[in-house]
Amino acid sequence: MKKIFVLLITIALFNTSCEKYLDKSPSEGGLVGFNNVDQFDGLLNDIRVTRNIFEWRFGIYGSDDCFIDPDFQTASASYLQPEAFNTWNQNELRSLTSSNGFQRGWSYMYTYNYITDKIDDPSISGSVLLKKQVKAEAMFFRAFNFFNLAVEYCMHPGLNGGQYPGLGYKNTISTDPSTYDDRKTVDFTFSGIIEDLTNAEQLLNEVGKSDFNITQPWRATVVTVQALRARVELYMGNYAKAFEYAKKAYTAYSFLYDMNNAALFTMQNRVTTTTTCNGVSTSVTSQSPVISNVGGSATDPNGLWNYKENYFRYVAQLAAAAKLPPSQDLYNMYEATDLRKKIFYDNNLNCNNSPFTPCRKDELVSKQYMKHALGNNRSGFALGVSVPEVMLIMAECRARGKGDGENASIILKALRKTRFPVGYIDNIGSSLKDVKDERRRELAFVMRWYDLKRYNALDNDNITVTKRGRNDVYQLNSNIVTYKLAPNAPAYALPIPEVEIILLGTWPQNEYGGVTKQ
Repeated sequence: MKKIFVLLITIALFNTSCEKYLDKSPSEGGLVGFNNVDQFDGLLNDIRVTRNIFEWRFGIYGSDDCFIDPDFQTASASYLQPEAFNTWNQNELRSLTSSNGFQRGWSYMYTYNYITDKIDDPSISGSVLLKKQVKAEAMFFRAFNFFNLAVEYCMHPGLNGGQYPGLGYKNTISTDPSTYDDRKTVDFTFSGIIEDLTNAEQLLNEVGKSDFNITQPWRATVVTVQALRARVELYMGNYAKAFEYAKKAYTAYSFLYDMNNAALFTMQNRVTTTTTCNGVSTSVTSQSPVISNVGGSATDPNGLWNYKENYFRYVAQLAAAAKLPPSQDLYNMYEATDLRKKIFYDNNLNCNNSPFTPCRKDELVSKQYMKHALGNNRSGFALGVSVPEVMLIMAECRARGKGDGENASIILKALRKTRFPVGYIDNIGSSLKDVKDERRRELAFVMRWYDLKRYNALDNDNITVTKRGRNDVYQLNSNIVTYKLAPNAPAYALPIPEVEIILLGTWPQNEYGGVTKQ
């Protein structure tokens, strides 16, 4: 299925944060020089299937889809970190050290750049076609990682003419100081993302990887690139292009699971453990839905590979997100008959006593397999583009008058046919509001931060996010206040952990503002 090459640099690389390895040659970085394309393929595969723990963690917490009720957090101060993320706490986000969200995304760049820099060297033996394929996939994932980081750590490119600080776009491992990756502008960052996706699509077409590979969904193909391109173009407000790429991806691959098939969503018991929360011992039986192992086995730790609604595998596997409580506003958006209401959420009858998840007994929470990003023993949120997301992109562009002239409700109803009971009379409309509401229901948590930023920047929706939290987030006896995040607030570019700012040298910290409490 994949070639694995054990590389000492992999361990060193992922444990040294942003330690300026982007300015080191491979020999300086300790990377053994490769001489065969299979080694590059193995290196890329090792990253592709790595558990991705922190990506979009803070956006998931910070959106108005999530509501961490401070009244439930009474165990000890060690349980209050989710509340800090939930209220965009500047000090908490800046003080994060190892394995923070920025570092996890940024640390992959060296590997992608090493591949794109070296794989065409004549000294590298092996298949020319595989060289092109691996190079294309490195470009695809480099663009994906830059985009993930930009959504959390940059202002929206539609604001200030795209001139707010971006992330640069480091695409070489050159030691030439002139190539140093300063922040530059967010417009510059997005131009790099688009260029990488354009080149990746061209190379994959050249090597014949044009169809979605259902038997190897961890490998990027033309369809994979098109699905991501649709997401990026939508975020930028390029609706005609977003529709073009979404339709290409959907025409090539359009599989949906029918939620009427209850057998797929039946919970199966795994392991029973006893935890103690607030002095009360509770036996907890971890469960997973049958669907998490469709195409695999009961012990398959990579069930998401087999979840056929995704164009590519990528998961935010954060333990704290396994049982996130939805806001009442989000929960109320589902009709009583909407199958997603019971498949995505339940009442947390057991205490989940972990370092990042407070005891939330009897609180409404997202199920551990929200968006089905669960293998036999892993839970989280799927960040890879899915068929439903592509359908919703098409619907939105149609509603904006930038599609193919068809009514947006046609594709909304095609999606909802698999989300409501058989015989349900669907009267959803075709307005932009109808699409936005359906998008929130279907893509809850995962895409909401992305949507808040673009709706406020491009549509002037003027959405203010309101949360309750402690006045002093780490004092359990602190009074509870209301926090508000203003539309297009500087805090939408989340604070970069200070340890990363120091290591990156010349980078200015993000401005923090627009968060008030009363």
